[in-house]
Amino acid sequence: MNLLDRHIFKSIFTTAMAAVALFAFVLAAGNVIRDLLGPLLSGQLPILSFGRLVLLLIPFVVSYALPLGMLTGVLLIPVLGIEGTALILQGLVVVGLLLTLLAVGTGRRILS
Repeated sequence: MNLLDRHIFKSIFTTAMAAVALFAFVLAAGNVIRDLLGPLLSGQLPILSFGRLVLLLIPFVVSYALPLGMLTGVLLIPVLGIEGTALILQGLVVVGLLLTLLAVGTGRRILS
């Protein structure tokens, strides 16, 4: 990997991980508020069980947030200051493919 590929990889990776974290938070917050907050506030669900259920919700939410985050990471990369569009396109394809394969492997591992 040359310097440009490393720059593109770092840019896509940081943007994708931030987007995955944001999407996971939004999806988890919606599920927690809809399904768990009512029983917790009425006293039917102990706080320890609430925390355990929220932790069990995280792999489910990440499996949905990972593709959204990868798409966001690839679409939002800052390539405005780099010259040579053919080189950029080749680097984007290679780095994007590597990150996508990494995300697919992580998603399969989470779901299995």
